[in-house]
Amino acid sequence: MAALLAVRVVLWATGNHFSTNHIEPYEMWHLPPPEAMRSNPFGALWDQHSQPPLFAVFVGLVLRWSPLPDALSLQILFTAAACLAALALFDILRLCGVRRWVAAVAAVVVFCDPILVGYELVLYHEPVVVPLVTFVIWTVARYAARPSLGRLGLMLAIATALVLTRAVFVPLWLVALVVVVLAVRRPQADWRRVGALVALPLVLLGGLMVKNQVRFGTWALASWQGMNLERVVMRTVVSPAERDRLIADGTLSPAAGVEPFAEYDHYAPYFPDCEAHFGSQMLDQPDKPNATLGYRANYNYACFVPVYQQAQRDAIAAIRAEPGTYLHTVGTSAVLFVSDPRYGPGWSGLVGRPAGVLEAIYRVVPGAQWSTTVTYPNYFPIAADVQLTVIVAIPLAIALGARSLVRGLRGRATARDVVLAVGGMTVAYITLASVLLDGFENARFRAPLDPLLYGLVIGGGLEAALRWWSARRAPAEPVAEPAEPDSEPAKALT
Repeated sequence: MAALLAVRVVLWATGNHFSTNHIEPYEMWHLPPPEAMRSNPFGALWDQHSQPPLFAVFVGLVLRWSPLPDALSLQILFTAAACLAALALFDILRLCGVRRWVAAVAAVVVFCDPILVGYELVLYHEPVVVPLVTFVIWTVARYAARPSLGRLGLMLAIATALVLTRAVFVPLWLVALVVVVLAVRRPQADWRRVGALVALPLVLLGGLMVKNQVRFGTWALASWQGMNLERVVMRTVVSPAERDRLIADGTLSPAAGVEPFAEYDHYAPYFPDCEAHFGSQMLDQPDKPNATLGYRANYNYACFVPVYQQAQRDAIAAIRAEPGTYLHTVGTSAVLFVSDPRYGPGWSGLVGRPAGVLEAIYRVVPGAQWSTTVTYPNYFPIAADVQLTVIVAIPLAIALGARSLVRGLRGRATARDVVLAVGGMTVAYITLASVLLDGFENARFRAPLDPLLYGLVIGGGLEAALRWWSARRAPAEPVAEPAEPDSEPAKALT
């Protein structure tokens, strides 16, 4: 904890401060108008359809009731969340059999990464989602060590909060989480009570989906996902000339000729007349009236819903028309996914010599980077700093997770196997979703996995190396392994 705070204090003292640009004047794409969130912090639960509502609720609560300035309030909260997530990672590694000092080193290295520290200085999803993913895995580890309905309920609560915070964590991921946990570590409780507990978050999420369908005509918790996919497809898979040809032959709708995420007036001629009268600033205004720079469109405007739905149909039609080009796009996104997001510190404003030293260290340890250039079809080249650690960690996490899942299905799983199975499933899911359905910013979408990936390689790898060294020095003496809380034999993560 002291090391984490020391790094941040040095960065703060050398000119790195929280930026409120995503509140004003730019106003973050994902957020409703700031004045709407400030006046009604809980309004997003009922009125937001473009994105899951909890992130907007969190921001609204800070804007409305924090006695401190907005920037200072958010910076303190994000720093506190990072420190708690580091403690959670430390505890996860300890529960998996990693010795104390190794777990501490791994937690410090992971959460002093300048990319993650930089995200704490800007209003974005990462400083909220990174801790939430770590907390989910921590609750899984605690449940695995001593299964109980209370610990299962805590896991479900945090996982549900994650689904309601970030669009990529769809309810299907929550279902997969429950299936994996119960398959590998069956609870010693009546199945009717377990079923009732598991049903609670599914009923909550289902209720919100029904609300969106009834009020807005979409089942999705994030209605703009279709346009987000179109943003990638129309810029990389089809050229402007190919797009126009597909529009002319009826493969794509005329609305596909409009730049994705334009203002509503650009789409209006291609859709039936629409006016929103919900009595809510989040839904009734096509633009954010006080935005002075950048993104003026209110993407939560209710009339955007059919635009998003058509965008999804057009994106899928374009992929079907050019499957080979789409696969090229996926390959480029995969390279970016395992790369260092160069834009991260720039967005967050990391400046000064200490920040430069920290970034130089992390280009070597643990990143082991090399620079290259990747190209999307029909798009300009993009610089990429590929990270060897991530390339190794992703397939390793998935392979270990699959092995642990098989062990669980055969009734031979330890508590560690539950953690590895859930971690592997989550790594596989986020990797596939990020490279198949998005582009350009893929490395940012990987950020929530970094504690799992680096914790696996640094904590598990160092522990395995130490055990190998101990066994080599004293081959005749058996090496005692530390016991888990439920007295099962613990092993290093690798």
